[in-house]
Amino acid sequence: MSGVSAEEALLTARHDLLDRLTSSAGDIVAAASVAPRTGGTPDGWTTIEVAGHLHAVEVDVWQVRLRSLEVQSDPWWDWTEPGTGLAEDAGRLDELCIRFSEARTQTVATLRHLDLTGWQRTGRHATFGALDVAGLMERALEHDLEHLRGLRAAIER
Repeated sequence: MSGVSAEEALLTARHDLLDRLTSSAGDIVAAASVAPRTGGTPDGWTTIEVAGHLHAVEVDVWQVRLRSLEVQSDPWWDWTEPGTGLAEDAGRLDELCIRFSEARTQTVATLRHLDLTGWQRTGRHATFGALDVAGLMERALEHDLEHLRGLRAAIER
């Protein structure tokens, strides 16, 4: 026996998830800072478009869904694709990276304040089915990784 209770294992898994969310944002910002501004990623987006998209997804998808879990029982989520979230005067890449980092920090802070009941809340996604908070944030990490791969591919060109 390992001597670790189920509750301790759960707390460790949650702590790991929060660390990965924080690290992932840092990895993205680091890659965006050295990726070429022109030429784009394999999906055809420029680095600034990727940064704008990640900020928009953080605010308009992940944070909105977390808030819906607080106020609704078993909310339904359609597929949401906010695009790049960029206006014509989107600002500089470093500003978008800061906005993305700050939004991710806010998401992680929200998660840190959830009690056991909060972590157990679930919603239903049109594509992924039932997701609890950890499952939702695993989708966030998968999305991060998809765009991080694109940024890294742009760097290697």
